[in-house]
Amino acid sequence: MKKLLTLLLLFMFGNTVSFAQTPDINGIVYVTPGGSGDGSSWINATGNLQGAINASSVTKVFVAIGNYSLSSSIILKNNVAIYGGFDPGNGISDLDDARILPSLSVEGSALDGQNAIKVIDNTYTAGSPLTNTAIFDGFTVKNGYTLGGSGAGIYNYYASPILRNLVIKNNETGVGGGGIYNSTFSAAIISNSIIYNNTAEYGGGVRNNKSDAVLTNVIIKNNIAKMSAAGSGGGGIFNENSNIILTNVIITDNSTNFQGGGIRNLSGNPIFTNVSLVNNTAVNSATTTAMNIAGGLPVINNSVVFGTSVGNYTPQFSLIEGNTDFTNGNLDASGITDADIFTNPSAGDYTLKNSSAALNAGNNSLNSTTTDLAGNPRVYNSGTIDLGAYEYQGDPLVLPLTLISFTAKADGNQAKLQWQTANEFNNKGFEIYRSGDEGSFVKIGSVVSLQSSHAYSFTDYSPLNGNNYYKLVQIDQDGSTTELGVKKLNFQLSASYIQLYPNPTTDYLSISFGAGTFTQLQVIDLQGKVLQQYQLNAQENNKHLSLGNYPAGIYIIKLHGNAITESRKVVRR
Repeated sequence: MKKLLTLLLLFMFGNTVSFAQTPDINGIVYVTPGGSGDGSSWINATGNLQGAINASSVTKVFVAIGNYSLSSSIILKNNVAIYGGFDPGNGISDLDDARILPSLSVEGSALDGQNAIKVIDNTYTAGSPLTNTAIFDGFTVKNGYTLGGSGAGIYNYYASPILRNLVIKNNETGVGGGGIYNSTFSAAIISNSIIYNNTAEYGGGVRNNKSDAVLTNVIIKNNIAKMSAAGSGGGGIFNENSNIILTNVIITDNSTNFQGGGIRNLSGNPIFTNVSLVNNTAVNSATTTAMNIAGGLPVINNSVVFGTSVGNYTPQFSLIEGNTDFTNGNLDASGITDADIFTNPSAGDYTLKNSSAALNAGNNSLNSTTTDLAGNPRVYNSGTIDLGAYEYQGDPLVLPLTLISFTAKADGNQAKLQWQTANEFNNKGFEIYRSGDEGSFVKIGSVVSLQSSHAYSFTDYSPLNGNNYYKLVQIDQDGSTTELGVKKLNFQLSASYIQLYPNPTTDYLSISFGAGTFTQLQVIDLQGKVLQQYQLNAQENNKHLSLGNYPAGIYIIKLHGNAITESRKVVRR
């Protein structure tokens, strides 16, 4: 009989053998890794989490930090709040203490599906649903797996629990909702959580179907939707027949093999408020790297969206790449890059920089939260709300000028930069920097301030082959500098591309050519005499030289490569 009981307990609760769970006088059951007590205190903690949740008269379950390897999915319960992050051995024993909450570097209390089962499986019925009296707070949910089912991390069916302070990571399903699947009237309330590195056929991070979930202060990052067939997509979120609400949310670095790298909205009318949607990928759909709105009409408030989008939406006080509706407080995103808005987007830092156009550009009435994604005051110094998930904690940069516009346009094989200023004061001038895709900016010119409202211009006569990034920098009289913006141009230069400037010239000559094409440059007079000769390395795409010591006349600039020789005439006046 003893062996039979042991086998039964192992079948029900994994490898932990424990007594029947007994709440303390406050209705709390205590759980530790490997615990074998009745759960009535930390000293007598149980290791049986599901048994603690199911215990008679339980109202709360306190779970110590550590890894809990599951052999069966956990099921939440109405009127039971489950809290993780306790460390009783170090004095973190109740909710008055600062719990060890999970992050991408600290797991805290971790529920591990061992790549074999769903971690949380809240399958309920219409007649007996799971309500928001069920609370799940302070856990890492990881390594869930289901091939034929949905929601490998958390599955909600007729289930609307409160889910907060979670990291949901590394879960995978062969259907939808790698991190979370909210299905059939499951209005889960999700806050202060990270949904990271989950995989599904569609809805890599989150899948909603007939479920009006609410997400506040959530990061949805690095999730993958693998399927490339019709009806799939949504690297970050796949939404169908659901009026989800997102507030203070970042959706970034997600990808899909179909449509909607960040979001695919098949139907339903979501509301996005102070959302930052940036740097997502749609492998087979270059026009929907950010959003694919196949149906429904999302409302986008106080948000920043970079990437391509298809479909209809209603923007209000937002900066959205490709949007042409500049009513309702929307900003024109033309010529603006994510580097103009965010502190360091290439490193994943989507806080706002002090010169961002998103500062003080929102509408306070559209957001009812008091803090931003980082927990900072949502409106700084009782001012106007910013766009995106983060509120800048300071006053905007006060420039010694007002930048009205900054544009970059290709004119043949030249790049023409133009900018308009007003209210200049103590402005020394401007510097122009250029980089290619490698990201290393090099100064290519400067323009002196005219000390008044003025239109300025600068021409790059020798742009790089491929992408060119032009950064405009303002310089104060005291030498301090401020970046005013970065613009991008692309040039597809032929192998035989050569440009001489100025031509005619009185002295100095700039020669531009395709990098890696030529190995030698010569200056030759009409009698064939070589006056100057230079060896070129593979990275060089221009050469500056002087003709000032030669008499007026015509000279030949000859460039030699391994399989090409090109000549151009220059006039010395």
